Amino acid sequence: EGGNITEGLPSRVAFKITDKGGNPLSTTVGLYGNDDVKVGETEPVHEGMGILEVPADWKGGYAMVSNASGKQMKFVLPAAREAGCDVSATVNEQGDLTIKAMSNGKFVPQTLGVSVTCRGMACYFDTLQMSASDIKVKKVPYKQLRDGIQQVTVFSARGEVMSERLIWIEPHRAPVNFVVAQNAETYQPFSPIVLDFTLKDAQGKPLQGEFSLTVRDIEGELGIDGTDMNTELLLCSDLKGYIHQPEYYFEAKDETHRRALDLLLMSISRKCRGWNL
Repeated sequence: EGGNITEGLPSRVAFKITDKGGNPLSTTVGLYGNDDVKVGETEPVHEGMGILEVPADWKGGYAMVSNASGKQMKFVLPAAREAGCDVSATVNEQGDLTIKAMSNGKFVPQTLGVSVTCRGMACYFDTLQMSASDIKVKKVPYKQLRDGIQQVTVFSARGEVMSERLIWIEPHRAPVNFVVAQNAETYQPFSPIVLDFTLKDAQGKPLQGEFSLTVRDIEGELGIDGTDMNTELLLCSDLKGYIHQPEYYFEAKDETHRRALDLLLMSISRKCRGWNL
């Protein structure tokens, strides 16, 4: 979850399984130790993404998956670091962020910094006095955070990143209603086009604002229906690579969709070994 597996600490490892064409797979993922004993297994939750629960006594091992034809393949998990401080992050129903830092028994006591940034802007900073086998919790109120993806980072006095985590924060303002009406269904070449724009808040009250207008040929339009500020400005712009059907993550504010969004932030944003079948 924080970017590393650390000896003596339980870890949550996110994964994404795809075929050679990049299409997500829903096959069962088994977790095995180096002694080939199964530690556990799990199923992808959404778009081939899921979580492997790695126990604290993990001595190394691999994940076992099967493709559509039944062929089994092994994928070695990253080696555990001997000493380190892991971080986890959760958001409650009120939008407050809880950051938990955990160090293992070989960790050298020291002062660490913890920061929360959003699109390059600092939202929160504090220090952690961490010793061996220590747990510290920091809580950041919702009003101190910004809309969209926040990056939680724990780092040493030398600037070395110990752990980092991306987390989603719901926008502070309710979405506005922007309606565009045209004076005709179709137009002849070179005929004038009249557009009426209406902007209202969530309660239906008129709003004033500035916006830009771009007109282009629909034949060259690659965008899809359902894109909005959440998908285009707050999610896709902050993540690397292609995101399939980003509007899904905002269809509902329930546990299912928020869990899928959290998996996306844990898996697609980091440089990791690709699991392709």
